[in-house]
Amino acid sequence: MPKSADKFSPEQISDLHEEIQRLKERLGRQKDLETRLNETLHSLRVHEEELRTQNEDLITAQKEITQSQRKYRDLFDDEEMILDVSGKLLERLGYRVIAAENGEQAVEIYQKWCQDVDLVILDMIMPAMSGFETYNRLKEINPQIKVLLSSGYSEKGQAGEIVARDRQDFIQKPFDLTQLSQKIAMILTKQKSVRGQGSLG
Repeated sequence: MPKSADKFSPEQISDLHEEIQRLKERLGRQKDLETRLNETLHSLRVHEEELRTQNEDLITAQKEITQSQRKYRDLFDDEEMILDVSGKLLERLGYRVIAAENGEQAVEIYQKWCQDVDLVILDMIMPAMSGFETYNRLKEINPQIKVLLSSGYSEKGQAGEIVARDRQDFIQKPFDLTQLSQKIAMILTKQKSVRGQGSLG
């Protein structure tokens, strides 16, 4: 049988009170710890959900870019589709695109918008007017024109002549979005550098 309270000595009662107080303090610390752990777990769950959403967005964006690159390569033999797809790829890169279906139309458009055009991407093989003739006509309009020549053949021949003579740039078909964006960025960066040197003079 447990002892009744009147059989405990004052020292024992004092010890019991102290033990009870220590237990209460320990329980309080455990509750505080449990509360902090729950708050931390909640923050981790929220952060995990944010990371999952960001990861899903990145995967979706990567799939879209990959699909665009594949579509661009697959349709490179169809001139009408190339114009549409390449224009969309350039817009994806943040450029404003003015498209022309042939050399004659390109000359007409450039004559009207040459002040707003930073770069012309010119296919060397086009209907109505060859790329070589188109280039010469465009250069008559603006001798300082910047052109990225494009061809499924090598850089030799007329494209090589333009590159050597006028220091224009060339990209071999087929090419993907990454190659195109790097080439355009290089040309425009070089163009800005030349303009900056000219203004300093």
